[in-house]
Amino acid sequence: MKLSQPKLAEPKKGNDHQNHGPSPSPSILSGPEKILSIIIVTTMTFLGPAPMSIYFPILSSLSRDLHVSPSRMSLTITVYMITQALFPLLTASFSDQRGRRPVFIVCLTVYLGANIGLASQNSFAALMALRCLQSFGASSLSVVGIAAMTDIITRAERGKYRIYTSSGYTLASLLGPVTGGLLAQFLGWRSVFWFLAIFSGVMLLLILIFLRESCRAVVRDGSVPPQRWNRALIDWMHPLEYCPESPPQPGSTCRRGVLDTIRLLGSWQTGLLVASQAVLFCGSMAIFASIPLLFQRQYGFQIWQIGLVYVPYAAGGFAARWIVSPLTAKNMRRYRRHIGAEVIDPREFPFERVRLEVILPLVYLAGAWVMVYGWLMQHDVHVAGPLVVLFFTGNATTGASVGLTGLLLGIHRRRPAMALAAANMARFLCAAGAVAAIIPGIKLLGIGWMGTVVAGIYLVMSGMLWVVYYYGQRMRPSNLKKGTGLLQRTDA
Repeated sequence: MKLSQPKLAEPKKGNDHQNHGPSPSPSILSGPEKILSIIIVTTMTFLGPAPMSIYFPILSSLSRDLHVSPSRMSLTITVYMITQALFPLLTASFSDQRGRRPVFIVCLTVYLGANIGLASQNSFAALMALRCLQSFGASSLSVVGIAAMTDIITRAERGKYRIYTSSGYTLASLLGPVTGGLLAQFLGWRSVFWFLAIFSGVMLLLILIFLRESCRAVVRDGSVPPQRWNRALIDWMHPLEYCPESPPQPGSTCRRGVLDTIRLLGSWQTGLLVASQAVLFCGSMAIFASIPLLFQRQYGFQIWQIGLVYVPYAAGGFAARWIVSPLTAKNMRRYRRHIGAEVIDPREFPFERVRLEVILPLVYLAGAWVMVYGWLMQHDVHVAGPLVVLFFTGNATTGASVGLTGLLLGIHRRRPAMALAAANMARFLCAAGAVAAIIPGIKLLGIGWMGTVVAGIYLVMSGMLWVVYYYGQRMRPSNLKKGTGLLQRTDA
């Protein structure tokens, strides 16, 4: 079907909750200031997934020292994920309206205290309670951190700053298990929580001193001064050139709460994308939760060796970010050449097809690799086989997830934290069930058939993405009227 050359749509007037408005103007921060802010936020987002990835290698040590069975110890992961799903609903809408820094400061303070408590506790009940508290801080750091980077970087600058924005989360998956395994092997499992406590304390100081407020509902492009209580030390020492007369802050005209965040899932397009992302995340967490049991039982691995098993999966995921973005940009240029227009109305441009043509093959590859991994483990082959397959599994699964996250952020550009919080709620609630079910499922069916079941679920899930592929653009104009449409800039 030949795409017609679109006309440039006139921006509508009104509040943000009525329409998506024009593309946000670039931040007035200079290049070095942007890089500093992004590095701080990216380093802080490391702390979001770190309590999960760093925790897996120490499960057996905790189980032994606290005299708890492995299946009961897996409940600490389930509880953590449930908390991870729910608490961002409280903080995301606040950060979209009142600022990112207050959320960072509160969450890091709670995170610091929870890790000190975890390093000092001696009972399973205390471990469960403190893991919930730790999850509260970690979940919001990831969601609001990504939203803060979205505030600073325009679509045209994403390629320039991609290396900074994508590294925090992936490095946590890559280095977390190795760090946890090594610390637990040579210093004991308590050192893992002391490490997180020291790290979070340093990050809290950096945010108090160097990180400026970036929320566009508060500072717009940086030309509006934030609230006096919400200023970093650098704001007082080296203030930016603010507007002489501060315009009204758009965040004060619209109140959004927990129900508004959940309501985003009511959009069929958003709901299908979030459900697909949740299925992929469940598969990843099921693999992660089963690795300590499988590799200790089949290969006799010690704690530090189990930590190294996670490296191939995380390395594949790290490499995926340098594969998905170039392929998506290339596909975007192909569609633009086909349309033949310099400026394109987002209501006429098939953003869903551009991204899903990259995502769908990765979904099928992920399912195939999961099945291969399951049967290799079932037949007790040399350890090199499963490790190589884990690399390709992480590459395909993470690549598909990154693409889906990019599409969600494009649809909900004006409220990225709320969109990510809604997606996290679905992902972690589903993953909590997957983690609780994976060990009994392996005992019942065997790892080979469990891998086949997961691959089958991926295949069924791809049907939801095909619905978005064929009908997403047709239904998108109704989203634009609700303020959930894509930006009018299409240069990335």
